[in-house]
Amino acid sequence: MVQWSDFRDQFQRSILNDAVKTTWSDEEALDFLEWGLASLADFEAMATSTSFAVPATATFEYTLPGNIFSDLATTGTVRYEYDDDTYQYLDPVRYTHMVPRRTLEAYWEHPRGTLNVGSAPLNIVAGNTTLVVDYFAYYNVPSQDTDTIDVPVWARHMLMLHMGIHAMTNEGNKQSKIRQWAEKKEGDSEENALRIQQGWLLRLLKEEEARHTRQDRVSYFRNTWGI
Repeated sequence: MVQWSDFRDQFQRSILNDAVKTTWSDEEALDFLEWGLASLADFEAMATSTSFAVPATATFEYTLPGNIFSDLATTGTVRYEYDDDTYQYLDPVRYTHMVPRRTLEAYWEHPRGTLNVGSAPLNIVAGNTTLVVDYFAYYNVPSQDTDTIDVPVWARHMLMLHMGIHAMTNEGNKQSKIRQWAEKKEGDSEENALRIQQGWLLRLLKEEEARHTRQDRVSYFRNTWGI
């Protein structure tokens, strides 16, 4: 993994051509990173999991993490894990007011951020059962220079292109307020260099995406566990 300070310096030097930070500050670069990570997740999100210890008196509702990117029922898995290395998978169901609780080996999310399970574990004993949720998440945004950027190595250039596009939008908004391009006459060549640069970055991004396979989130975890 690469540290945020090194990644930021490379981005400012190689994408923005602003190594001395005369146009974009480190704080703005962090904003571009946050937006770029969210954009990148649409192509390649972070596969991860979370778990909950199941008490002896089973509970039927669990609070999900706030970084879930895609629909859990479509792209995730939910299962009970026992200390003898056996599993009990739950099936996703669509929430309605008619969903029978405590009967189905199923799960659903309602309201948003709350995971409901339809049945207790088959062999519940305090301390021997864990509820595991596999899901796709947004990438973590660093808060310190020494924090790492957790995207795959092949996706770093793609992330920088996303960030550059956001940077051009930011600077273009600043310049539009002083009406720098208001005097362009009909028939003149394009005067807004930032717009040209943003279009070039978009083209590079599309080419970069074409070189890689978009993440298959529907079958990812199901293939892993053979379900």
